[in-house]
Amino acid sequence: MPKRSWVSFVSKHKKQGVKLDDLIYALAVLFLARKGHHWTVENLHQYCLSLVGNNFDYGLLKPKPISVKVLNNDIDFDLKKIGHTYECWRHLDRPEFQARIQTANKSIDTDLLIGFTQIYTPEWVVQHLISKTILESDATVIDPACGTGNFVISAFDKLIELGAPVENILDSQLGAIDIDQTALSICALTLAVRLIELGGSDTKSHLSGFRLLHLDDTKGLGSLYRDFPSDHPLSKTYHAVLTNPPYIGRRLLSKQLKEALKANYPISYHDLSAAFLSRCLELTSTTGRAGMITQASLLDLPAFELLRREIIDSYNLVSIVDAGTNVFPLIQGDKVNSAIIVIEKPSEVQDNGTFEFCKIPRHSQLSNGTVSILKLDQNSLKLAYRLSVPVPAEIMQLFELPSLDSIASIKQGLATTDNAQFVKNICDVPQEEIGIKWFPYVKGAGATRWFAPVVHVVDWQDNGRRIKETVRQKYPYLNGKANWVVKNESYYFKPGICFSFVSSKGVSFRKLFAGAIFDVGASAIFLHDDSIDPDFLLAYLNSSLCVALLQYINPTINNQVGDVRRLPIISMEQSFLAQNARQLIELSQRKTDSYACERESILNQIELLEKENDLLVLRAAKEHFGWSDSQTLKVQEWCLRGEVNSNLFSRI
Repeated sequence: MPKRSWVSFVSKHKKQGVKLDDLIYALAVLFLARKGHHWTVENLHQYCLSLVGNNFDYGLLKPKPISVKVLNNDIDFDLKKIGHTYECWRHLDRPEFQARIQTANKSIDTDLLIGFTQIYTPEWVVQHLISKTILESDATVIDPACGTGNFVISAFDKLIELGAPVENILDSQLGAIDIDQTALSICALTLAVRLIELGGSDTKSHLSGFRLLHLDDTKGLGSLYRDFPSDHPLSKTYHAVLTNPPYIGRRLLSKQLKEALKANYPISYHDLSAAFLSRCLELTSTTGRAGMITQASLLDLPAFELLRREIIDSYNLVSIVDAGTNVFPLIQGDKVNSAIIVIEKPSEVQDNGTFEFCKIPRHSQLSNGTVSILKLDQNSLKLAYRLSVPVPAEIMQLFELPSLDSIASIKQGLATTDNAQFVKNICDVPQEEIGIKWFPYVKGAGATRWFAPVVHVVDWQDNGRRIKETVRQKYPYLNGKANWVVKNESYYFKPGICFSFVSSKGVSFRKLFAGAIFDVGASAIFLHDDSIDPDFLLAYLNSSLCVALLQYINPTINNQVGDVRRLPIISMEQSFLAQNARQLIELSQRKTDSYACERESILNQIELLEKENDLLVLRAAKEHFGWSDSQTLKVQEWCLRGEVNSNLFSRI
């Protein structure tokens, strides 16, 4: 039965007044009957109590024997539909929890945390992670946020398949932790049904690794809490740690939980799922593996860079699947973007380790055979400490070349601290004061390349006397050192290349003409000597290769000086690029002043020249490193993210 149909099935019985516990037991008994095991609900309930023992308070009430009659014997379901029933039951109330968690000054109690974060893990995700983490019959396994036990049941099945005795699994190999008493009890019930199905119901073992946690006892942290007794399952380490953690971004966390996460997880406190990733790595034994499905934002966002650095520098990546949206059937649309990660805790970090990476096309699954899996070098991730965009080995070669800061100085510009007072439009000041009080001022121009007209002036009379006085008054703790704000004054009025600090369309470089001061929003590049033509450098930096490299190093809209410094410089013939740059500067100037009928022709010329630049830079890289045609194409595809001009490539 499709998952949406199962929601309808659950909804129908809920509206009819059927209690959850009765429905769960009815499904369990019906499942067993179809397998030839005829148990009453009373006997199954008693068996579950004995199996749980004193490990936690079993939370399902003794069911009514007649509850099985509410079911249609024609319904088609597997064992895990028992747990999925609880998610569907909770899903019907999800709008209420969504509204509650978005209120200000909220307190996140157990019911709200469960209701908002509980998402049942799809079976294909479970099987992928199980296959990557549970490798031996004696493996110990735990899920620190197990819910109704999708990972737990599959881990049990995998251990049985590998030859582990049932008693060993229950006594010492399998752990399941949650704050949801009902979910943990359903997990135990489902495992009990599996034991009966396999003929192991006469075991004297108990679910020794099962524990129910209370937020009040763990300072609101649940499994993220660390101060458990030494015999507690969360005080041990495991060969395999598997979970689908709760997802709550920092914006929706309560004040108390924000403070607790920041104090306990300083590199992963921005999201509850990120903190769980850190905790899972702590619970993983040496040479063991942690596998989880989590927010794809962990792969990229700057907020998680410290966590990624720890993973890349201190662990071995095994597998990353950029799973995209629509992984969870009950959460439609693009709200949940998922990644599936497997990480190994090594006894020694490998210098040349590789890992599997794949990006799943929309509406696909990893198991359907249509997904391309890449083998990548983990060291390549140290270029930008991002996990979402695979970097060809050829790109890493580029960073062995001298960097931009070996041939040029990259400087931040002037921050006036009061633009309303000190910066004006050039048309709004007396022309006779230009060059005396008001001087040309180059500000950021977004995605504009090659040339941008100077339309602003700044008050720089007497070498910026009024600006510096204002800085000293505003920031007395600088002890009169205005140059901490009025930066790099010795570079003012010099020719160079400038780029916008903020641009949503990638970095764009422009000609900086002599005689102007540059703003903090238009940082600038100044060559060390005359051996390099500045117009060549302008064309080189505006190439698709350099733009893609910088976008990879820093995927945000902010183009930082420190990142631009890292761009590699290929030694190549300068004259052709320099000539193209001068034509592009002229065309960009004409575009600014042209009529619409002429602008289209100018834009076409600009596009052709920019493609020519890309061709020249790629050809230089190919010749320098001796790349084959296929290697060069790989770099081009990476730069353009698949938008390859095959006609252009044929000329390289």
